[in-house]
Amino acid sequence: MMKAVKKLAAVVWKIIGAWLLIVTIVYFLFAWSNPNLASIVLRVNNITPTANAIQAETQRLGLDKPLIERFFHWLAQALHGDFGISFTTHESVSDMILHALPNTLALAICALVLIVITIVLYGWLAICFQNTVGERLARLIVFLLNAIPAFWLGLIFIALFAVRLNCFPVNGNDSLSSLVLPTLTLAAMYCGSYARLIRTEILKNKEADYLRYYQLRGFSTSYCQRKLFKNSLQSVLVSLSMSLPKIIAGSAVVETVFGWPGMGQLCVTAISNRDLPVLEGYVAIMTLIFLVCDVLFKALGYFIMPELRDEND
Repeated sequence: MMKAVKKLAAVVWKIIGAWLLIVTIVYFLFAWSNPNLASIVLRVNNITPTANAIQAETQRLGLDKPLIERFFHWLAQALHGDFGISFTTHESVSDMILHALPNTLALAICALVLIVITIVLYGWLAICFQNTVGERLARLIVFLLNAIPAFWLGLIFIALFAVRLNCFPVNGNDSLSSLVLPTLTLAAMYCGSYARLIRTEILKNKEADYLRYYQLRGFSTSYCQRKLFKNSLQSVLVSLSMSLPKIIAGSAVVETVFGWPGMGQLCVTAISNRDLPVLEGYVAIMTLIFLVCDVLFKALGYFIMPELRDEND
């Protein structure tokens, strides 16, 4: 019991330490690389940056205070869930994140479900119809979609399904149908990699001793195929579960192309507007999501594959 508590405490401290390190580096890098931040904010708000205007904006944004003092003030607020006020929109950054984060999570989860469906379907196809015309055609389609850049594939989907066929809306999240094209685009970025991974696992497990044992004992072909699929799927699902934070972060391009109001679009807008509070709030939340997901999915990997736990004990 005490050993488990010590391990949990060590994990928590690692998460806290890594989070503090990342948000500190980003805060200071952004501040040092944008010394004329007040002037930039004035231009973004279509205000002529005169000397008096710059001085007033510097005081309004608190940029006249020492950088260290500003950082610790932000950190104290952030630990209470307050990430400040946007330099450009004058909205609460916490409210902006609360509005954008569910949209990004919905997009990422839908894409993850679609990727899992693709893996399962292709896995069964690779087992039952390996090297047939249908399996090769499916492999070619998945790999081609994976090879096309996300922004280009998104534009193709918009031109075909939204403009020409008028099947799905774009630019917003007014209905569930507006989620279809962004989900397809985001999932296509990863389907090829995981289709290739499960095919590799299937080919490797086909030569395993346990499968020969089942065949020699006279087990049915369908039973052997189920065992092969299950054992090939384990490591793929562990790898996929660890990729959820990457899918969330990778949604930035897709969200920008489709005008999806999520965290990615929020980050891109903040970078272009030099909006430090929004950018730092994005980094703080996304870093926390990455670190927590990493710990949870490692635990899931140990649960699914106990040999990993044995190696690390």
